[in-house]
Amino acid sequence: MRDEEPWLTPEEAGCRLLLHLSPSVLETIGLEELSDLLALPEVAGLVIETEGIAEDRLRRVAATAEGQQRACLLVDGMQAIARVGAHGLHLRDWKRVSEARRQLGAGWILGASCGLSRHAAMVAGEGGADYVLFGELGNELGEHWRQHATLVAWWAELFYLPCAVALGTELAHARAMVREGADFLVPTVVSSDGTPTSPRGIRELASELAAMHPRGTGER
Repeated sequence: MRDEEPWLTPEEAGCRLLLHLSPSVLETIGLEELSDLLALPEVAGLVIETEGIAEDRLRRVAATAEGQQRACLLVDGMQAIARVGAHGLHLRDWKRVSEARRQLGAGWILGASCGLSRHAAMVAGEGGADYVLFGELGNELGEHWRQHATLVAWWAELFYLPCAVALGTELAHARAMVREGADFLVPTVVSSDGTPTSPRGIRELASELAAMHPRGTGER
């Protein structure tokens, strides 16, 4: 069990980033470049896919996050969390939250994807999730972005538990999610430059968030 987590609560900062790393990016991104991204104040941590990735690589990535005092969450990788030094778990299936919390205990971060379902988000929150994610990891907001914005606004008005929004590789509606009260944005990082969620694009998004919410003035 981890006694202390590198995690900021919503009242301490404005909207921040959780960087979603696919297996292909996880295998190719340099640890120095990853550390530089994690050093950005607007980055809260990583949500990483584990399928097909060697535990030694996961261990190195988790250690890089730890070195920057950022969270490292494994997607559906409960059995590997302690072995690789990660800080918690992200579940694609919100119905598994209660059981996962029982197995993990209170000392680990737990989040869950809830799609566009208010019911799923409420059940996940009641089951012990530390945050709920609207949308699905890796998916674009696309034509459903207004539904996401409506969900975020509803959640932010009624609940204290943080909410996140999956952006995929497009950032066109990121500002709208921030304005509606999202605590975290979850872009899927890609390695090719010139795309919205390349490392350069992530830095630009972080700068936009900093301008919208100067540090120390974040509001729920």
